[in-house]
Amino acid sequence: MLINSIEELKESIGGIQQTMNWRTWKPFVQQAEMLYILPAIGQELYDELSEAQTLSDKQSTLLDWLRMAIAEYADLLGGMRLVLHTSDAGKQAPSGANMQSPGKWMIVAARKEAINKADLALEQALQYLESNKASFTTWKNSLSYTLSKELFIGSATEMTAYFPAARHSRRIYLALRDYLRKAEKFYIKPLLGDALYTSWKNRLVADNPGWTSA
Repeated sequence: MLINSIEELKESIGGIQQTMNWRTWKPFVQQAEMLYILPAIGQELYDELSEAQTLSDKQSTLLDWLRMAIAEYADLLGGMRLVLHTSDAGKQAPSGANMQSPGKWMIVAARKEAINKADLALEQALQYLESNKASFTTWKNSLSYTLSKELFIGSATEMTAYFPAARHSRRIYLALRDYLRKAEKFYIKPLLGDALYTSWKNRLVADNPGWTSA
């Protein structure tokens, strides 16, 4: 795992005023890593970071971004489960003299904030990987890297450059990825022709593709 203690989780999420137990939060951290981080960076790089005894400066920076994303995703995944007490009797809302359940608007705002922070942190991690790929050969030689170069628009950051409404949101990019693939197939490929289209696709995964601007 990339977050291995309640101290690391608190440091990454910030603003914690109450007691948090690792046994309670560990499942949500695991879910966050398996559902969001693994698909984004690939098993190979995930294992390398998880098992490293000593991290390089660049690995440490990357891990900071990833932990920020994991913490917010874990908060998103665990928030409602922990607000509502679950037992054989079903769901119950806690109440007490010193605390009360948050209002609906607070829950909606907190979930929206967690989603935005998590997506942005993960996108920053991926852009950091791309900018420093020479230092992350495990990732560069992985299937995850190849898949990230599958499309001409390969990230939320690139998409935002041409469609500002995307706002660097990885969630929006992933939702539109199949449509981008179809656009390439039905519009770009016929325009370029098979030979040029294939040539450009091959250049996408090259170290120095040699693109020039008009």
